[in-house]
Amino acid sequence: MLSKDQIKNAVDLAWDAVESAGLPDGIGNQYHLAIFTEVLRRGLDGDQAPAAYAGRQQLQTAGQRATAASPADAGTGLGRLAARLLVPENALADVFAVEDGNVMLHVGSTRIATVKSRATREIALLVTAARQGADIDESWTDVSHVRDALAQYNRYDISNFSRYLRETGDVFNFRGKPIQQLRLTRPGWEAATQLVKTLTGPT
Repeated sequence: MLSKDQIKNAVDLAWDAVESAGLPDGIGNQYHLAIFTEVLRRGLDGDQAPAAYAGRQQLQTAGQRATAASPADAGTGLGRLAARLLVPENALADVFAVEDGNVMLHVGSTRIATVKSRATREIALLVTAARQGADIDESWTDVSHVRDALAQYNRYDISNFSRYLRETGDVFNFRGKPIQQLRLTRPGWEAATQLVKTLTGPT
């Protein structure tokens, strides 16, 4: 449990992140909110002191990268996801389609692992990050969405699906037995961000 002082420090740090980001005057409040939310989440996630994230240069870099997404579209699902992952929205469009409360993956099949255990991890990261980052799911994502995406890529292993998910416990919290819902942990968000950056990079 965080102390009142730790919570106050986390909030102060988040405000400092917004002020330090150097966003141009025309940037909408969605980007200020995205930076504030991300830094506050990191400060409050677990029992670690938020001072671990206090590097001013890191905050400025985050703010500069957040401007890469289109301000006009910040309220869209893909725009919110871009702000959450700090990846340009036009790059995300090559990986995800976020429409009407649904997420579809656009990644070429050859860029998803062929080993089904690894593919389960990758697709679970992509689907949950997209649904939670775009605010489609408030906090938990039903595993049926992961199962459907795996089937789309012909990577679904019905016999071992639950076991493969349990093996991803470093990046997810689970609900249900067998697993019914997933929620990304802080390392999970970092892993999802790195995966998306790899997929949006050169082929």
